[in-house]
Amino acid sequence: MKRELTCCKQDGIFWRVINKKMNGIIVLTGGTGWVGRNFISEIQKRISLEEFQERVLIFGSKKGEIISNGFKEEKIVNIPVYPLSSLNNMLKKNLKFI
Repeated sequence: MKRELTCCKQDGIFWRVINKKMNGIIVLTGGTGWVGRNFISEIQKRISLEEFQERVLIFGSKKGEIISNGFKEEKIVNIPVYPLSSLNNMLKKNLKFI
């Protein structure tokens, strides 16, 4: 089955694919940059905190965290940012979810 994953399409189409057709993890690289932070913000608007913690892996140039209150639950949450150098190992650990 061919999946539509182009974010250049209308916003609604992209998010329907993320939420309905993909039940695996979402990997975001560059999560600490301005584009990455905006993408995180859009994800937070669409999925719960619990689902975010289960499905989203964020990578940056170095290990760290992003402090966020962008979830519907309005809690302040520390979101882990993994070093990009660990991407391969993290994906191997989460292979069952992909």
